[in-house]
Amino acid sequence: MDLLRLSAVSIAYGARQALRHVSLDVPAGALVALVGPNGSGKSSLLHAIAGTVTPQAGTIHLGGIALTTLTATARARLVASVPQSARLAEGFSVAEVVMMGRTPHIDPWRGSRHHDAAIVAEAMRAAGIEPLADRWVGQLSGGEQQRVLIARALAQQPRVLLLDEATAHLDVHHQISVLGLVRILAHQGRVVLAALHDLNLAALYADHLVLLAHGTVLASGPPAQVLTAALIEQAFGVSVIIATHPFHGTPLVMLRDR
Repeated sequence: MDLLRLSAVSIAYGARQALRHVSLDVPAGALVALVGPNGSGKSSLLHAIAGTVTPQAGTIHLGGIALTTLTATARARLVASVPQSARLAEGFSVAEVVMMGRTPHIDPWRGSRHHDAAIVAEAMRAAGIEPLADRWVGQLSGGEQQRVLIARALAQQPRVLLLDEATAHLDVHHQISVLGLVRILAHQGRVVLAALHDLNLAALYADHLVLLAHGTVLASGPPAQVLTAALIEQAFGVSVIIATHPFHGTPLVMLRDR
Protein backbone atom coordinates (compact mmCIF):
# COMPACT_ATOMS: atom_id res chain seq x y z
CA MET A 1 0.00 0.00 0.00
CA ASP A 2 1.02 3.63 -0.54
CA LEU A 3 3.00 5.60 2.02
CA LEU A 4 3.22 9.39 1.89
CA ARG A 5 6.50 10.48 3.51
CA LEU A 6 7.54 14.01 4.40
CA SER A 7 11.19 14.36 5.40
CA ALA A 8 12.47 17.54 7.09
CA VAL A 9 10.06 19.80 5.19
CA SER A 10 10.41 23.54 5.89
CA ILE A 11 8.25 26.36 4.49
CA ALA A 12 8.57 30.12 4.91
CA TYR A 13 6.51 33.07 3.75
CA GLY A 14 9.00 35.90 3.72
CA ALA A 15 10.42 36.15 7.22
CA ARG A 16 7.69 33.97 8.74
CA GLN A 17 8.60 30.31 9.16
CA ALA A 18 5.41 28.24 8.69
CA LEU A 19 6.93 24.74 8.94
CA ARG A 20 10.23 23.76 10.54
CA HIS A 21 11.83 20.45 9.54
CA VAL A 22 8.58 18.47 9.63
CA SER A 23 8.95 14.72 9.11
CA LEU A 24 5.82 12.62 8.87
CA ASP A 25 4.63 9.28 7.50
CA VAL A 26 1.00 9.00 6.34
CA PRO A 27 0.03 5.42 5.48
CA ALA A 28 -2.80 4.39 3.21
CA GLY A 29 -5.90 2.86 4.79
CA ALA A 30 -6.21 5.21 7.77
CA LEU A 31 -7.74 8.65 8.28
CA VAL A 32 -4.93 10.86 9.56
CA ALA A 33 -5.98 14.24 10.98
CA LEU A 34 -3.84 17.33 11.41
CA VAL A 35 -4.85 19.30 14.50
CA GLY A 36 -3.42 22.38 16.11
CA PRO A 37 -4.08 26.10 16.68
CA ASN A 38 -4.48 28.62 13.88
CA GLY A 39 -1.12 29.37 12.31
CA SER A 40 0.42 26.09 13.41
CA GLY A 41 1.21 25.02 9.84
CA LYS A 42 -1.67 22.66 8.97
CA SER A 43 -2.64 24.36 5.71
CA SER A 44 0.99 24.96 4.73
CA LEU A 45 1.72 21.25 5.10
CA LEU A 46 -1.23 20.36 2.87
CA HIS A 47 -0.23 22.99 0.30
CA ALA A 48 3.28 21.54 0.17
CA ILE A 49 1.91 18.07 -0.58
CA ALA A 50 -0.50 19.43 -3.19
CA GLY A 51 2.27 21.43 -4.85
CA THR A 52 0.72 24.88 -4.42
CA VAL A 53 3.59 25.88 -2.10
CA THR A 54 7.24 24.98 -2.71
CA PRO A 55 9.16 23.91 0.41
CA GLN A 56 12.40 25.67 1.27
CA ALA A 57 13.90 22.34 2.19
CA GLY A 58 12.99 18.70 2.59
CA THR A 59 11.42 16.03 0.41
CA ILE A 60 7.93 14.64 -0.14
CA HIS A 61 7.59 11.12 -1.53
CA LEU A 62 4.63 8.93 -2.42
CA GLY A 63 6.04 5.45 -2.53
CA GLY A 64 9.14 5.87 -4.66
CA ILE A 65 7.90 9.03 -6.38
CA ALA A 66 9.35 12.43 -5.42
CA LEU A 67 6.27 14.65 -5.67
CA THR A 68 8.31 17.86 -5.76
CA THR A 69 9.87 16.82 -9.09
CA LEU A 70 6.55 16.36 -10.90
CA THR A 71 4.73 18.78 -13.17
CA ALA A 72 1.44 20.20 -11.88
CA THR A 73 -0.54 17.88 -14.17
CA ALA A 74 1.43 14.79 -13.14
CA ARG A 75 1.00 15.62 -9.46
CA ALA A 76 -2.75 16.23 -9.95
CA ARG A 77 -3.05 12.64 -11.19
CA LEU A 78 -1.74 11.48 -7.81
CA VAL A 79 -2.92 14.10 -5.30
CA ALA A 80 -6.35 15.72 -4.98
CA SER A 81 -7.42 18.45 -2.56
CA VAL A 82 -10.77 19.31 -1.01
CA PRO A 83 -10.67 22.95 0.16
CA GLN A 84 -12.59 24.61 2.96
CA SER A 85 -16.00 25.64 1.63
CA ALA A 86 -14.83 26.59 -1.86
CA ARG A 87 -17.12 28.87 -3.83
CA LEU A 88 -18.52 26.85 -6.72
CA ALA A 89 -19.51 28.59 -9.95
CA GLU A 90 -23.31 28.63 -9.95
CA GLY A 91 -23.68 28.16 -13.71
CA PHE A 92 -22.56 24.53 -13.65
CA SER A 93 -24.42 21.34 -12.86
CA VAL A 94 -23.12 18.92 -10.25
CA ALA A 95 -22.07 16.44 -12.96
CA GLU A 96 -20.14 19.17 -14.80
CA VAL A 97 -18.27 20.20 -11.65
CA VAL A 98 -17.33 16.59 -10.88
CA MET A 99 -16.15 16.13 -14.49
CA MET A 100 -13.66 18.96 -13.85
CA GLY A 101 -11.80 16.46 -11.68
CA ARG A 102 -10.93 14.54 -14.85
CA THR A 103 -8.94 17.51 -16.24
CA PRO A 104 -5.47 16.08 -15.43
CA HIS A 105 -6.34 12.90 -17.33
CA ILE A 106 -8.12 14.33 -20.39
CA ASP A 107 -6.33 15.00 -23.66
CA PRO A 108 -7.31 18.64 -24.46
CA TRP A 109 -7.46 17.79 -28.16
CA ARG A 110 -9.84 14.85 -27.71
CA GLY A 111 -11.98 15.94 -24.76
CA SER A 112 -13.74 13.65 -22.30
CA ARG A 113 -14.78 10.18 -23.35
CA HIS A 114 -17.13 7.43 -22.17
CA HIS A 115 -14.40 6.20 -19.80
CA ASP A 116 -14.32 9.60 -18.06
CA ALA A 117 -18.12 9.70 -17.76
CA ALA A 118 -18.05 6.30 -16.04
CA ILE A 119 -15.41 7.50 -13.56
CA VAL A 120 -17.47 10.63 -12.81
CA ALA A 121 -20.58 8.52 -12.22
CA GLU A 122 -18.64 6.29 -9.81
CA ALA A 123 -17.23 9.33 -7.99
CA MET A 124 -20.74 10.74 -7.51
CA ARG A 125 -21.97 7.37 -6.30
CA ALA A 126 -19.11 7.10 -3.79
CA ALA A 127 -19.86 10.62 -2.49
CA GLY A 128 -23.59 9.90 -2.29
CA ILE A 129 -24.62 12.66 -4.70
CA GLU A 130 -25.94 10.66 -7.68
CA PRO A 131 -29.47 12.12 -7.27
CA LEU A 132 -27.97 15.64 -7.51
CA ALA A 133 -26.19 15.11 -10.85
CA ASP A 134 -28.42 17.48 -12.84
CA ARG A 135 -28.88 20.11 -10.13
CA TRP A 136 -27.15 23.50 -10.37
CA VAL A 137 -24.44 23.71 -7.70
CA GLY A 138 -25.79 27.11 -6.63
CA GLN A 139 -28.97 25.39 -5.46
CA LEU A 140 -27.18 23.06 -3.05
CA SER A 141 -26.70 23.31 0.70
CA GLY A 142 -23.22 23.70 2.19
CA GLY A 143 -23.04 20.02 3.07
CA GLU A 144 -24.11 18.98 -0.41
CA GLN A 145 -21.55 21.28 -2.01
CA GLN A 146 -18.84 19.80 0.17
CA ARG A 147 -19.76 16.31 -1.09
CA VAL A 148 -19.56 17.65 -4.65
CA LEU A 149 -16.02 18.83 -3.93
CA ILE A 150 -15.14 15.39 -2.58
CA ALA A 151 -16.65 13.75 -5.67
CA ARG A 152 -14.63 16.11 -7.90
CA ALA A 153 -11.47 15.08 -6.04
CA LEU A 154 -12.36 11.38 -6.37
CA ALA A 155 -12.85 11.84 -10.11
CA GLN A 156 -9.13 12.62 -10.29
CA GLN A 157 -8.59 9.01 -9.12
CA PRO A 158 -5.92 10.22 -6.69
CA ARG A 159 -3.73 8.05 -4.52
CA VAL A 160 -3.64 10.89 -1.95
CA LEU A 161 -6.70 12.85 -0.77
CA LEU A 162 -6.14 16.08 1.17
CA LEU A 163 -8.85 17.99 3.04
CA ASP A 164 -8.23 21.46 4.47
CA GLU A 165 -10.80 22.19 7.19
CA ALA A 166 -13.44 20.71 4.88
CA THR A 167 -16.09 20.69 7.63
CA ALA A 168 -15.35 24.10 9.18
CA HIS A 169 -18.53 25.93 8.11
CA LEU A 170 -20.96 23.01 8.15
CA ASP A 171 -23.62 22.26 10.73
CA VAL A 172 -23.20 19.22 12.97
CA HIS A 173 -25.29 16.94 10.74
CA HIS A 174 -23.21 17.70 7.66
CA GLN A 175 -19.93 17.55 9.59
CA ILE A 176 -20.76 14.02 10.68
CA SER A 177 -21.90 13.08 7.18
CA VAL A 178 -18.73 14.37 5.50
CA LEU A 179 -16.33 12.91 8.06
CA GLY A 180 -18.09 9.56 7.92
CA LEU A 181 -17.61 9.54 4.14
CA VAL A 182 -13.95 10.57 4.41
CA ARG A 183 -13.27 7.82 6.92
CA ILE A 184 -14.78 5.23 4.55
CA LEU A 185 -12.65 6.55 1.67
CA ALA A 186 -9.52 6.22 3.81
CA HIS A 187 -10.35 2.69 4.91
CA GLN A 188 -10.78 1.70 1.27
CA GLY A 189 -7.01 2.05 0.90
CA ARG A 190 -6.29 5.70 0.09
CA VAL A 191 -3.83 8.02 1.76
CA VAL A 192 -6.11 10.57 3.43
CA LEU A 193 -4.82 13.56 5.38
CA ALA A 194 -7.34 16.04 6.80
CA ALA A 195 -6.81 19.27 8.72
CA LEU A 196 -9.53 19.53 11.38
CA HIS A 197 -10.15 22.25 13.94
CA ASP A 198 -12.63 20.35 16.14
CA LEU A 199 -10.61 18.12 18.46
CA ASN A 200 -13.59 16.00 19.51
CA LEU A 201 -14.62 15.26 15.93
CA ALA A 202 -10.98 14.48 15.11
CA ALA A 203 -10.86 12.03 18.03
CA LEU A 204 -14.12 10.42 16.95
CA TYR A 205 -13.32 9.90 13.26
CA ALA A 206 -9.55 9.87 12.80
CA ASP A 207 -7.40 6.79 13.28
CA HIS A 208 -4.26 8.83 13.85
CA LEU A 209 -3.66 12.45 14.91
CA VAL A 210 -0.75 14.76 14.20
CA LEU A 211 -0.61 17.74 16.58
CA LEU A 212 1.17 20.77 15.12
CA ALA A 213 2.30 23.83 17.05
CA HIS A 214 4.55 26.67 15.86
CA GLY A 215 5.31 24.83 12.63
CA THR A 216 6.57 21.62 14.24
CA VAL A 217 5.08 18.24 15.12
CA LEU A 218 4.37 18.29 18.83
CA ALA A 219 2.87 14.78 18.96
CA SER A 220 1.76 12.03 16.61
CA GLY A 221 -0.19 8.88 17.36
CA PRO A 222 -3.64 7.49 18.19
CA PRO A 223 -6.15 10.06 19.51
CA ALA A 224 -5.80 8.93 23.13
CA GLN A 225 -2.04 9.40 22.93
CA VAL A 226 -2.16 12.87 21.38
CA LEU A 227 -5.18 14.45 23.08
CA THR A 228 -3.81 14.78 26.58
CA ALA A 229 -4.36 17.77 28.85
CA ALA A 230 -0.64 18.55 28.91
CA LEU A 231 -0.19 18.48 25.12
CA ILE A 232 -3.34 20.51 24.46
CA GLU A 233 -2.29 23.17 26.97
CA GLN A 234 1.18 23.27 25.38
CA ALA A 235 -0.26 23.66 21.87
CA PHE A 236 -3.33 25.84 22.46
CA GLY A 237 -2.52 27.57 25.73
CA VAL A 238 -5.80 26.50 27.37
CA SER A 239 -6.54 24.30 30.36
CA VAL A 240 -8.73 21.28 29.57
CA ILE A 241 -10.13 18.14 31.12
CA ILE A 242 -9.94 14.91 29.13
CA ALA A 243 -12.85 12.52 29.64
CA THR A 244 -13.86 9.36 27.78
CA HIS A 245 -16.68 9.36 25.25
CA PRO A 246 -19.49 7.30 26.86
CA PHE A 247 -20.35 5.44 23.63
CA HIS A 248 -17.19 5.33 21.55
CA GLY A 249 -14.41 5.32 24.15
CA THR A 250 -12.53 8.12 22.38
CA PRO A 251 -11.04 11.14 24.20
CA LEU A 252 -13.50 13.92 24.97
CA VAL A 253 -11.91 17.36 25.37
CA MET A 254 -13.65 19.83 27.69
CA LEU A 255 -12.53 23.32 28.72
CA ARG A 256 -11.66 23.57 32.40
CA ASP A 257 -12.63 27.25 32.68
CA ARG A 258 -14.86 29.58 30.66
